[in-house]
Amino acid sequence: MDEHDEAARIIGRSLVLLGVLSVLVIASTGALVALAPTPFWPWVGSWLIPWAQTPGFAGVAALAGGLAAVVGAVIAYRGARRQAEVTRAAADKAETWRRVQWAFDLLLGDDPDAGVVAWLTLASIVQDEAHTDAADKSLVQGVLELSGARLSAYLDEHPGDGTDGPA
Repeated sequence: MDEHDEAARIIGRSLVLLGVLSVLVIASTGALVALAPTPFWPWVGSWLIPWAQTPGFAGVAALAGGLAAVVGAVIAYRGARRQAEVTRAAADKAETWRRVQWAFDLLLGDDPDAGVVAWLTLASIVQDEAHTDAADKSLVQGVLELSGARLSAYLDEHPGDGTDGPA
């Protein structure tokens, strides 16, 4: 699944949840109107209309509006955060494949010293858990295995060139 589709799915789920909650509130209000006894409404009107004209009602309305704004902000934040993660992952993958292409070009070139650098670069890409997925690793690993004999022959001819490990 594409990362952009996943971000859209998260936003869509949040909007559906808000829609379902709205429908439930409207349905419960309708059920209350339909099932309530007749003397219920004059009683509700006797306190609701005067209360709607007080600062307390304005406070409750402001609280409800603020809550709706917070819910909207949370939905927008989640979508933006997911989009940033998707963009960062795409940039990391593009940079990794730029390095792989550079290393492949060096590996296929005629300079054996550059081939060693390319081989070590590809080996570090395979070991990088954060930026390389399994399919990419298997492709790079295959190239490393095919070029391993060539590297081994070079290292046999040039011992002690600093590729044995960290000093």
